[in-house]
Amino acid sequence: MPVYVLGTMNLYICGPNIPLTFNNSITYTKHFSMEELLNYTYFNNAIQNYLVTTGYIAAGILVIRLFRNIILKRLRLWAEKTETTFDDLVINGVERFMLPIFNFGVIYYAIQYLTISIEVEKIIRNATAVILTYYAVRVLASTFQLMLRSFVLKQDNGEEKIKQLGGISIIINIIIWGMGLVFLIDNLGYNVTAIITGLGIGGI
Repeated sequence: MPVYVLGTMNLYICGPNIPLTFNNSITYTKHFSMEELLNYTYFNNAIQNYLVTTGYIAAGILVIRLFRNIILKRLRLWAEKTETTFDDLVINGVERFMLPIFNFGVIYYAIQYLTISIEVEKIIRNATAVILTYYAVRVLASTFQLMLRSFVLKQDNGEEKIKQLGGISIIINIIIWGMGLVFLIDNLGYNVTAIITGLGIGGI
């Protein structure tokens, strides 16, 4: 399918008795075939690559939305009919933690079809490390909280003891997020030992 691109081109007329003028112009038409248009390079990538990337992102997000609105919704209705709360927590965890990771994974995978600079690739790699660490720490913290609550509820006066878990929960969260931060700094290429030593905490 041919593609026509319209534009204008100024004519500069000058001579011994003709002053320089910019007022005269003509319209030109340039013909592109569909193959030439798809192979046209913009920012080191062909238009075809941009279309493929956009298609993968749109298809992936659509699949994830269908999974959430159909399959996950039915699983939630089924979980509400069961006596245990474990399945409810699993479904909520998938929706809160796994679906955002899947969305990011679709975008990350689609971007691999593009030719990007070293600087952009480094930014994407660091962003990936930050996002994955954030959700991994949240999953780990939620799992520990769930295990602790389940353990306390099995004891005598479990409901009363649950109310006293505030301080312990804070300490657990601080430890988990601290470990996640150390892991993230290390994956970003920084020397964790040197940073801690520089802060005066001491070497590892």
